[in-house]
Amino acid sequence: MHQAVVQDRYGGDGGAGLPAMAPAAAGERDGAWRGPVMLVAGPARPGAPGAAYQAGGQIVVVPAHGGAGASTLAEWLRRELSSMPAGQEWRVGVTAALPDADPAQIAASARLRVPPPAIPVIIAAHGNAQGARRAIIAVSVLEQRGTWPAAIALVADGAGPEPRQTTQYLDLIGDRAGPVVRVPFVPQLRTGALPGAVRMRRGLREAVTGLLMLAAPEPARAGGRPW
Repeated sequence: MHQAVVQDRYGGDGGAGLPAMAPAAAGERDGAWRGPVMLVAGPARPGAPGAAYQAGGQIVVVPAHGGAGASTLAEWLRRELSSMPAGQEWRVGVTAALPDADPAQIAASARLRVPPPAIPVIIAAHGNAQGARRAIIAVSVLEQRGTWPAAIALVADGAGPEPRQTTQYLDLIGDRAGPVVRVPFVPQLRTGALPGAVRMRRGLREAVTGLLMLAAPEPARAGGRPW
């Protein structure tokens, strides 16, 4: 079904409007999705019966826009999984960034490569107003492809509090995706440090482990990390 589009009150940059978010009714390279249908069931939507996870599986990070930090986030997820005995057989993939366009048109595009609904998906977006606006579009695109994202990773693009508009946009998503997990700003990345060399301080580790608990709970629980 084609969704209505509402005017972007905070935008004005010529980007796509926001999809109306009505209440819901009761492989590893950047640039393309290469993965097969995996052996693991995805996260259950609230109120839906859960499914058992098998040993090994796959998580996919979908960038809501270019420069969302999806590849960096995927590297941190792999790093944490590799430290967990139950997570060493898991893989983390990254798709191409979604364009700024009407969600229905994006979802209908033959060029769009998103994982099947059975694979856990994390949407990555910057923690500013435009990043949150693009996260709404990403949620709507995946919804039209039958995928309910396990989480939205809001990656801080600087120090200091988020703009008020960020929260206002995210409130429009409601229960159409899993929780928003805020990934803290990491200054070392601006100095050229590689994601794998960044020290996982407490806030960052808690954010990454929290995402794993939502997307791949079995290895995350077995890893013994505090959350």
